Amino acid sequence: MDVDGKIITKIEEFVVGGYQKANSKMDEQSSLDSDYSDSNKKTNSKLKNAKKPNTIYHCEYCPEQFLTKRAVVLHSRSHLKSKGVTFTCALCQETFKTNDELIEHKYVHDSEDLCFTCNKCKVAFTNHRDYLYHKLRHSTASVFKCEECSYTYQVKKSFKEHIATHYDRKLKCQLCGATFKQSKDLQTHRRNFHKMGIQCVECGKNNQTRRDHEEHMVLHTGVKVFQCLYCGKGFSRCGLRRIHARKHTNSKPYECEVCLQKFDVKNSLLLHMITHDTEKRYECHDCGQKFFHRNSIIQHTRKHMNHGLYKCPKCKRSYATYQYLCEHTKVAHIKKRAFKCDACDATFVLKRALQKHMKTRYHRNNAYAMTVNETKD
Repeated sequence: MDVDGKIITKIEEFVVGGYQKANSKMDEQSSLDSDYSDSNKKTNSKLKNAKKPNTIYHCEYCPEQFLTKRAVVLHSRSHLKSKGVTFTCALCQETFKTNDELIEHKYVHDSEDLCFTCNKCKVAFTNHRDYLYHKLRHSTASVFKCEECSYTYQVKKSFKEHIATHYDRKLKCQLCGATFKQSKDLQTHRRNFHKMGIQCVECGKNNQTRRDHEEHMVLHTGVKVFQCLYCGKGFSRCGLRRIHARKHTNSKPYECEVCLQKFDVKNSLLLHMITHDTEKRYECHDCGQKFFHRNSIIQHTRKHMNHGLYKCPKCKRSYATYQYLCEHTKVAHIKKRAFKCDACDATFVLKRALQKHMKTRYHRNNAYAMTVNETKD
């Protein structure tokens, strides 16, 4: 395990005692940042208690039932949007008053011999929904507009889920006959009601797929079967090994269309694209300060609410994000100077502190002197 991995492990052991207090803090303040909860689902999910099994969510507009709250929210949108919206079939341009009529109409096209070819990679599809999913992979637009109801989305994943609402996508449980519109609902149903999946012999956890089971077993065995061919480092997934190998080959497949700068990870490219945005679209309602990114305004508004979700178990300090708590733990409590400058032997607790040091004149002078000495030798 490398230095960063050891430090992260220590931090997680260090702050795990403060999670229970953070959970109660989340319940008290949940109403305050409800406006920004959608963009911070991953962070909040670490602090939420697990949902009770066998919970059923009912739609307010029809008899449909769902196993997750997210699913019933997505379904309810179809009722709200149907008021005053014209639904147009993307295949024949025929219009309908409701989405159910549009779905029923699409059975007419099942008997037709249709072929849909991608203009960019020339891949052909016989299923129109699969064709739309494929086109979405090539799209780099900031706003995604539905061809059949003109509804717009800013998140590609949300738009992909919206496309499925215009198709009859009923998944059937083979054990009890219950039907679901999303595969996640079917998996949750099988896990809660039928206890289906591969059971871990060590802890008894049920994993829905073999891939999930193999990744879970890494926690018990410590064996990571996907090893880097360059340095031998192990990974639990092949995709993680592929991303790691780019550091050895210096491969950067993701290129910025504005400045042509390249990146090895797609998320790095998405974060970089914010620097080219000339308009700060997110404004704080309390002080008027504007931001480029939505996550930035989420962290900023917590300062106004004095909303410290992450509390240090060793002192009274609290922080708005888990990252800030980790940095505080490294600096104030662990104090391990794991990052060392090769030119002047200076050591630092944080990696960004080392990066800042390398930009100083003092470091450049030492690096130049070391280069001169090596040349003389």
